[in-house]
Amino acid sequence: HDPVLLIAPYQQSSVVLDYTPSALNEQEEASITLSHPQAGKWVFLCTGRGRAPQEMELVQVSASVGLSSSHQIQFRNPLKTPLHVTVKLEPGSEDDAGAFELLLGQRGGEEGGVTVGAFRELDIPFLFSPARMLEHTCHIIIEAPELGGLRWVYPIAGTAEAPSAELLGKLQCKARERLTHTFTLPLAGAVESTASDRIDLEVLPQPQHKAMLATALHIAVDDAIPRPPHNMCRLRVAFEPLKAVRARVQLRLTKASGGRWLFDLELVATQADIDDVIRIEGKLNATSSVAFRMCNQFDQAAPFKAFFALDSAPEFSVSPSAGTLQPYGSEGTNFVVSFAPKTYGKIYSGRLVVETSEMQWTYMVQGEHPRYEAPKATASRVDSHIPTAEDPEVYKASLARHNYMKENAAALKRPPQ
Repeated sequence: HDPVLLIAPYQQSSVVLDYTPSALNEQEEASITLSHPQAGKWVFLCTGRGRAPQEMELVQVSASVGLSSSHQIQFRNPLKTPLHVTVKLEPGSEDDAGAFELLLGQRGGEEGGVTVGAFRELDIPFLFSPARMLEHTCHIIIEAPELGGLRWVYPIAGTAEAPSAELLGKLQCKARERLTHTFTLPLAGAVESTASDRIDLEVLPQPQHKAMLATALHIAVDDAIPRPPHNMCRLRVAFEPLKAVRARVQLRLTKASGGRWLFDLELVATQADIDDVIRIEGKLNATSSVAFRMCNQFDQAAPFKAFFALDSAPEFSVSPSAGTLQPYGSEGTNFVVSFAPKTYGKIYSGRLVVETSEMQWTYMVQGEHPRYEAPKATASRVDSHIPTAEDPEVYKASLARHNYMKENAAALKRPPQ
């Protein structure tokens, strides 16, 4: 702990004191001193008395049916003198007999016992070997005969698991679409019990997808009538991803009467449809920009990253590339997309992506050159017109026309000479 305690003027502060008794039914004393070079000292006297220990916290273990798993508990001698103890295991019921086994051998059994030094620790290993899909319990009891049968009791709960996880398959949809499905899962080896035997569901996503799937994936046990048989479980699954993702989750089903089953489910969200198209017109060797604002889909701000996909033209850029996206309903965060073409005759396109930990937006950006317009002269500097009198066409039209067809027809009508 930090030995320096800061207290504001005319204020107070709390100090946490941990007490671990080292004797039974004996008063133990200690003092706490707070000192200041100008204000002086405050001395607090503390007393404590050790009592017989209560039952320890529950230790939960698990193992596959037909297999064994090894575990251990750690006992610490809290007394300032050596302690001679014996260790024994008591099953919770007849069904639990043989499911647990101590591994201390002769050194810690009820007959021999073992001596634990003052403030030293003793590791107590044991095996859990379930034969059926049941909840097994036992107590590991550490007893000190020389202290009037003083006992430390450790409750153990063992859960039998299916030998391996079963793959349910794959759920796939586009981002920002909703997919629902109902699974009816077999619970191999489940023991028939009362109708009130509930099934607890635990969804275990991969760490990197935990935040996103917390809002995108909803799974619940369906107990609607007609209820499935005791060895079946029905699940309702709703998958509504807001961004593209490929993930795998593990479903852990645990019956109150005992038994745990594991199922793996693969989730795939493909890219969503393009949100909008942004067109930018830019001149050669110059930079043109357009700006737009956008908000988060939720009521709180969120860190974001903005970038162009790898298949985009390098002439595009976006600013800012990272920051905080303003919450829904606000003015929004301003984005500037720039376009700097370097050659003519090329098609410029890119995909702008703005994403947070839960959402993703995609924009198609198209770069265009200004449309070419031919130059138009207001007046000609050279007189290129031919005078009418010198125009060949006009001259030809002024000449008398010679009708050769008429002359040939008249010649045919004349009598020969």
